[in-house]
Amino acid sequence: EALNEEKDVDKALDLVSKQLKDTPDNVDALMFRIRIYQNREEFGKALADVNRAIKMNNSKKSGFEQSTLYWWQSYAYAGLGDDAKAATAASTAYKLAQKEKSEYLQVIAFDYGRALYNIGDLDGSDAVFRKMLAEDETDVGAMYGIARNLVGRDRYDEAEQILLRVYEKNSNTRRILDLLTTLYIDKGEYSEAEYYYKEFIGVASR
Repeated sequence: EALNEEKDVDKALDLVSKQLKDTPDNVDALMFRIRIYQNREEFGKALADVNRAIKMNNSKKSGFEQSTLYWWQSYAYAGLGDDAKAATAASTAYKLAQKEKSEYLQVIAFDYGRALYNIGDLDGSDAVFRKMLAEDETDVGAMYGIARNLVGRDRYDEAEQILLRVYEKNSNTRRILDLLTTLYIDKGEYSEAEYYYKEFIGVASR
């Protein structure tokens, strides 16, 4: 972990791979290697390790919930450009997270809603985001997701209302600023688009 934080990734990868040769059922080591592969955009290798971890994981011993592993599987498939399999893995992660009462439920739910958006299932995506809001009416990710789906349906005025309401309370949220910029470009309101783009650049450069 220290080597990885010091950016000596090759050495960290070599050490963890040697550890896995000695203890092949070490899920902690696998998850560490998965993170390295994901960061290096070696998604095929990450996926192979995730699938291996899913098969051997014992949550009580490893501390990793099965929902977390399927969540990582979804990331790997997304990195490989397979949106359909990413959505399937995210669906499994979401169902397991609900059953496990995972502390990451809302985050997994957001990624599931986003995965559904990526395959064009806007109704399914809406349902996930609305359920998130039922759990926490202040969830910025859920409001962003609903607004993005509205933009995808060309319902710009409704999306604008949601985004501006979020912006009033969370003016430094990059994805909200980015979507506001896109929305105003689509509406042809370029002075508004320029304003929020400059806000986005300001936040992103901090």
